[in-house]
Amino acid sequence: MHGRGATLPTLLLLLSSCAATGGALPEAELRALAQEPAKPRWTSPNSGPRHWERGTVAMQGFFGAASMEDVTLDQDGADLEFEAEEFDLLPVIGGGGQWKFWGERVHWGLELMFSMSWRTNAIAFATGGGGAVVAVDVDTLMVDVFGGPFVNVFLGRDTRVYAGAGPTIQFLDYEQQDEFGNELDSTGLGFGWYARTGIEFLLLEDTWLGLGVRSSDARVDLGSQIGDFDVETLQAVITVTTAF
Repeated sequence: MHGRGATLPTLLLLLSSCAATGGALPEAELRALAQEPAKPRWTSPNSGPRHWERGTVAMQGFFGAASMEDVTLDQDGADLEFEAEEFDLLPVIGGGGQWKFWGERVHWGLELMFSMSWRTNAIAFATGGGGAVVAVDVDTLMVDVFGGPFVNVFLGRDTRVYAGAGPTIQFLDYEQQDEFGNELDSTGLGFGWYARTGIEFLLLEDTWLGLGVRSSDARVDLGSQIGDFDVETLQAVITVTTAF
């Protein structure tokens, strides 16, 4: 927690001054006492690694790009194949928190995060009965909520590395339209796993800037008409983290 107030030596000095002056504190000393800075939750000794206080949370936001490494859609009566480059670079944003529970040199806790990525007008080819091939435009919006245990280590005073893994819940909004104007759309919820890691450097007091990567695999049921959407995703992001 943030601690405000004077240190013990400062209080003793002020009390001695108060006794010497008959109970009135000098104005300059009162001003210095009021302006003494708060102690940050991520304390930093003069040498050695930082310390993260137990029970506190670090909030992290991130933005970057996602690549869908392997995308398959199992539709009844049709085989839908996506162009390899269609899901190479998708915008991604997200954030969440890391709660530290225990540990001194190595910090352990739980994290809860979310990420959102989207793609419009992706090109796919549907092969139906008789071998006919139809071009299809696909729009997707994916929202992942994921969380699990994480570990954090400070490398000296100005660098930290972390890693986390666990289950993920994926929400998918899916729309497709073929060249004849036929449309299909559905939303679904699926489950999978994730693993991520990152490194950050101290930018300002209690504010860190860094890079992170996240890998995930999830399968979403979009109903009998569209099928199951199975995707492996790799994200590369810029992170900003602050302690409260």
